[in-house]
Amino acid sequence: VGGGGGGGAEEEEMEQLMQRHYSMQTPHKNDKEQQQKQQDDQYEISQDELYELMQQVEEELLRQESRLVEEEAELCEQLSRQHLEHQIQEFQDWQLLQSPQEECVVVVVVCPLCRDTNLVELPAGGGVACPNAACCLTELPQAKSLENVRERLGAAFEMHNCSSPLELVLKSSTGDTANDEEHLVANCHVCDYHLVIV
Repeated sequence: VGGGGGGGAEEEEMEQLMQRHYSMQTPHKNDKEQQQKQQDDQYEISQDELYELMQQVEEELLRQESRLVEEEAELCEQLSRQHLEHQIQEFQDWQLLQSPQEECVVVVVVCPLCRDTNLVELPAGGGVACPNAACCLTELPQAKSLENVRERLGAAFEMHNCSSPLELVLKSSTGDTANDEEHLVANCHVCDYHLVIV
């Protein structure tokens, strides 16, 4: 009987030890759970905070989308401008190919006699004439063109080395003005310079 009572005391003692051990472990476990709960509470956000965060994300997405649209519009405008400049350049090159190589130069020659009106070329290679009714230079059929008259007049003044001015007159080669063509002649009575211009 005594052995059985001793066994019961040991069991009771063992149970007390286990209870003390459990009582010591339980607060430690509760502390860990409390710490974990506090950490979870730190990361938990309210509905208002969540709504504000979503609003910020949405606004940022809209800004990025707006920037992309602007960049795309700028790129399209740049490409359109380059295409237009290329078309203009092509048209200008085409115009150069279509236009004559030599530019049309308008030759102006003042009548050397009346010095008031420009000479004109007569049609069908009929020479040149002065349209001034008061001028005696009515026709110079032997003149090839206004350019020819201009060159011949310039050469006459360049070859005249006298300080006296040249006299430009119409003169017949035979003296018979009725039956002979008249020529434009440059004379100088000081140095005896004489030149048939046309």
